[in-house]
Amino acid sequence: VAPNDISTIRNSKDHLVSQLPPVDVWGSTFVTVPTPGRLFGDMVKIVASQANTAVNITGFDTQYINDSGGYLQVRLPAEQYSTIQADKPAMMVMLSITQDSSESEGDPSMTIVPWLEQFNSKYTFTTPKYSLGSYLNYVLLVIEDKYKDGLVLDGDSTRVNQEATWHTFPGLADYVGTYFGIEEGSHHIEHSNPNASFGAYLYGKANFESYGLPTGMKLTKINECPGSNGSIIDGVDNDCDGLIDEETCGPSATDDDKDGRVDEDCGFYEETTTDTQSTTKYNSTTERSSITTEIQAQRQKVQAQQQKVTFLLRHCLPH
Repeated sequence: VAPNDISTIRNSKDHLVSQLPPVDVWGSTFVTVPTPGRLFGDMVKIVASQANTAVNITGFDTQYINDSGGYLQVRLPAEQYSTIQADKPAMMVMLSITQDSSESEGDPSMTIVPWLEQFNSKYTFTTPKYSLGSYLNYVLLVIEDKYKDGLVLDGDSTRVNQEATWHTFPGLADYVGTYFGIEEGSHHIEHSNPNASFGAYLYGKANFESYGLPTGMKLTKINECPGSNGSIIDGVDNDCDGLIDEETCGPSATDDDKDGRVDEDCGFYEETTTDTQSTTKYNSTTERSSITTEIQAQRQKVQAQQQKVTFLLRHCLPH
């Protein structure tokens, strides 16, 4: 991956592949944290699921993708935190550019950039191993500004804010992003509030070597509108607003997502204690409703049946 205006590395080539998420989980809002330590900037490639998709990118006029499956490729300036918004579901990858004699070490890599709609509240990940030594590994984070102090990395609630220098995203004032170096090995990052979602990505570089990947994402079918009952925590966008399990449901009847409806897509429950008349929140980590418990029991029953079938196929059928 080399821009045409960098003639010294125009012949550099790498084969970049990744497993693509299905179209029915694509979203419309992306942000990019710049590739750490690179001088030439990054390239993004946006693929449209529908014809006539309008795309707005920080620093550019509105551009259009005319065909379903068509794409737009743009080079972003170095160290720019960018916002990309499409008016129809789309997918985006970020491409880091190869190095030359004046560039910091690294090589092309391709990272699928999760949509804000598919951010999760915790991730477990491992840095890849480099066969000729070690990568310089970085974690890149995106989160709502009001939640940034609650990130916990490897059990340490202070590490992120000690390391991070937060930057805002133009046109998306509620979110901030950062990156910092991280050690080789396995890691776990989560938020102290399970209802606070964030994005996390990995990037690593060595001499003419790089990798990039998301640490994870939700894969909820946000482009399908079931219009179903949202009274249980089910990981579904029941109210078809592009958000998943965003309501705290219960006696207080609060419109948490400000859409004029109450308790239509539950992600948390409130429990009222009659002797004290106090109301507390609870979720899947403490106590769920009896409906949710029943769903879990049904899942366990199905898993047991699947294991039984697998055993019969392995041991009872002639080979």
